[in-house]
This record gives sequence, C-alpha cells and structure tokens, in this order.
Amino acid sequence: MEGEERTKLEPAAQQPEGEEPISREADAVAESGQTSPSSLVPDPGVTAQFAAVSRRMALDAPRSKASSRKRASKAPRPAAASSQTAFRPISSGGGRLGIGATALLALCAVAALVYATGHSIGIESFLGWVAGLAALALAAGVGALTYGWRSMEYRLDDQKLTISWLCMTETVPLGRVEGVFGGHRFGKMAEVDGVAWPGHYVGQAMAEELGRVKYYGTSREPSTSIIIATAKGSYAITPADLDGFRARLISRLEALPPDEIARAREPRTSMPWLLTFSILRDGVALGLMGVALLLLLASFGYVSAKFPGLPELMPLHFNFANEPDLIGPPRDAFRMPAIGAFILLVNLVVAAAVHGSQREAGRILAAATPFIQLVMLIAILRVVH
Repeated sequence: MEGEERTKLEPAAQQPEGEEPISREADAVAESGQTSPSSLVPDPGVTAQFAAVSRRMALDAPRSKASSRKRASKAPRPAAASSQTAFRPISSGGGRLGIGATALLALCAVAALVYATGHSIGIESFLGWVAGLAALALAAGVGALTYGWRSMEYRLDDQKLTISWLCMTETVPLGRVEGVFGGHRFGKMAEVDGVAWPGHYVGQAMAEELGRVKYYGTSREPSTSIIIATAKGSYAITPADLDGFRARLISRLEALPPDEIARAREPRTSMPWLLTFSILRDGVALGLMGVALLLLLASFGYVSAKFPGLPELMPLHFNFANEPDLIGPPRDAFRMPAIGAFILLVNLVVAAAVHGSQREAGRILAAATPFIQLVMLIAILRVVH
C-alpha cells in the first residue's frame, strides 16, 4: 500500500505549465471558498514532492471537531519513541571572535579594578571602579553570547523542529508548517537586527512577502539559509548540511498523519523567566532608567572628586532654617548616593513587575526614577562643596 500511495503522489506533484505549486494553507483556503490572507507559497526551488504532500495534507485534514475525532480514532497513532536528528549550523569564526573579545574585556576589567583599589578615594579610583565594572559586565555579556554561538543547534524529529540558542528554545510543530522557502527571499544579504557579529547572527530579518523572520544562524548568505514558515511566524536557520536538512524535513512532513496535523499546537518560545519581562523590550522605559543611572554615577563621582578635600567632620543635613542638624565624617557623604542606588533598584523592580499588565504605569515609574536621582544630586551638591 505504501508503494501504491507514493506512486499516486508523485504524478500529482507535476504542475501544469505556468502554474505555481501551492501550499497546504492555500489549498485549505481554496476549498473553503475564502480569500487567502497569506502569501505562503513554496518557492519554485522547493521540490514538487513537498507540494504534493502539502496538497494531500490539506485534502485529508479534518474540517470540524467531530470529523477530527472520527478520523483520529481511525488513523494510527504515531510511535511513542521518535527518531531525532541534530543539525549543527555552518562552521564560522564567530566563536573565536567572541572568545577573544571576552578575554580582552576581562583583562581590561581586572586592570581597571586593580588600578582603582590601588588608589585612595578620589576621582581616579572612581573612574577605575566604573571602567572595571563596565568592562566586567560587557565581558559577561559577550561571554554569554559566545556560549550561545556554541550551543546553537537545530533538532528535527517526527513531530517538531526545535531551535536551541543560549538559554532559549523555539519549538515549531511540523503540523503547523505552511511553507518552506529559500534564503534568496532575504535579497543579496540578510540584514539581522539583534546579535550581529561576523559568524553569529540571532535576531530578526526582513524577507520578501514573509515580513519579519526570526533568524538563528552563523551566516547571512542567502544560499546558506532556509526559511520555515507558519501562520504565526517564520524561522530562518543555516544548517551545515542544508540539503540533508531540507530532505529530512520534507520526509517528516510527508510522514505526518492527518490527525497529527489537526492536533498540532502553535509554535512557542521558551526562555528564562527573567527575560520574559516586557520592560526589557520597551526602549522608552529602558532609556529613562539609563538616564537615572547616569545621574546616580554623577552623584558618586562628585562625592569621590570632593572627598580628598573634605574636613574630618562635616555637616550632612540641614534643617528648615538652613542650619546643620547632622554632622559626621566624610565617608558618610556616600550615604546619599547609596540611598539613590537603592531607590533606583526598587523602582526598576516595581516598574518591571507592573509593565506587563500596565505599560503606562511602568513607564511612569521609570520616568520618576531620573527625577528622584536629580533631586538627590542637588542635595549632594548642597552638602558636599
């Protein structure tokens, strides 16, 4: 029976001259009599076999919940254990570049921190601490992205495609795949917004007729990428064995039973809970927090610059009559910037917590943060002079 079915499918894949192969979504829409809202049509480069399989899937797909249950009871269930094939991305120099940058930043951080600890409190030590901590944070970030380059992988089994990068996972059920496209839809070169250094590209890129596509690859050359499209979004990857991946994907799509297509879930993205906060994708809120951080650094920097010339005892607070009512050593002058740092941290946490449900409230909290830091800086300028 399997040989007879394949014999029937192959002639069906031959299109009349001038007619373009259609996708599963296009056939399903044509049967329903509605106008297709999508242009997810396989490229001429996609094999005719996949077009025939897509056509068969559309015709065999259940049209209602009742018929879905009826067909599901007759169709054989897929085996519990599924074979999984792992594909690595194209080899590139992105890892070596990341390792080199991480090592260089780490050395700069160590040198700056050693310089800072070797000087007494003053503007020199302050600048050393700022440079050292900034370089350390950058080293950690670049190191994490380098690990992402190393961990990038595409796993294909009987039911889904899984794209892994760093601590994120994209799961694309094969039953939701509506088209497979060549990378030429990116034009002469894929322009990726996100992580984009030579040999490492993760982010979004614009593709002709598909819009924004999630890109996980190690090359921007159109000839090295393949696009998997679903109704909810598209994904571009750059497997080292591109032909082998395409053949395996089409084979898995061909083997999908109708009930598996009907039961397929929507594609989903898995990531650590810390990265799920919507404020991290709000440029306005992040910009306001950045201004607050600069004002906080200005407060610490001013106190550090004035510290060597401060007396052994100095007024730290004034009453309404402008008379000092609190006196202490110069080190106590750092209490006000420290309070400002605590306020910034609390506002950031609260703004992130409410931003998901009330974006404007989160932005208001973010906008209040630089104002508070400015008030603290003015108070410091009045006390420390």
